[in-house]
Amino acid sequence: MIDNNILAISNVMFRDKKDWSKVTDEQKDQFFFIFNRYFSKKYPKQSQFLNDKNIDKSIGMDLWFEFMKTQPYPKWFWSKAKEEKTKGDISEKEFKRLLSHLQIKSEELDFLIKHHKDEIIEESVSDKLKTEMIRDFNEDVNVLIPTKTISTVKDGKIKHKEQVMYPGYIFVETASVDKVLHFVKVINGMSGVLKDPQGNPTIMRKSEIEKMAGIIEEVNRNSKDLYVLGEEVSVINGPFSTFRGKIQSIDYEKDKIKLEVTIFGRATIVDLTLADISK
Repeated sequence: MIDNNILAISNVMFRDKKDWSKVTDEQKDQFFFIFNRYFSKKYPKQSQFLNDKNIDKSIGMDLWFEFMKTQPYPKWFWSKAKEEKTKGDISEKEFKRLLSHLQIKSEELDFLIKHHKDEIIEESVSDKLKTEMIRDFNEDVNVLIPTKTISTVKDGKIKHKEQVMYPGYIFVETASVDKVLHFVKVINGMSGVLKDPQGNPTIMRKSEIEKMAGIIEEVNRNSKDLYVLGEEVSVINGPFSTFRGKIQSIDYEKDKIKLEVTIFGRATIVDLTLADISK
């Protein structure tokens, strides 16, 4: 079993190649986008091809592994920025800039980098692109970083966490594609743009944007429908409609819930489905 971090996977890909079979499909799938983004700087055509949604990402990593066997050792893969002091994956210079931009304390930014690294990196790149476009061309651009709310129930409590839906990618709305492409080359943290087979930047259709927005809305709405033990809810369907009661047990997989309601002055347990109750 190979340690689950980019350094360990990189060592196997470039040095201990005989151990590639020990890298699991889950690890390949997890780290594909990181490697694909790095490799896109040197091999954009291969990166674009492997980024196709129809190609399984674990297979994509295997293909990168076989391809890199035939290439010189990639010294360019190890960023010179590592020589600079960093906090997580954020350089000291960028850390200070984010402190100023977000107007938060150092320890608060440390926490965000540790627990919400993807969001911080995408926010950083987004802010720099907007700033550069206004400074050099006096033009505004809209940048979308799709996120979803991940909700879990632990020890009877609901915990919410924002998660970037497409790590490593931002979506830019602009009428000046050529100007954005210029900054892609100079802004630290931006490695390139997705391109079509003709080599042109990929333009999303309105239907694709609406579909993505719909997915985000659906995920976030469903995340708010989680309940906790002891929570008081209203019954909205069936013979107990208009009753209120406290949740005694929940089975999300079987879509069953036990609710304690008061009937004629007595506490009674009734079996319902999630569709029968509302907060």
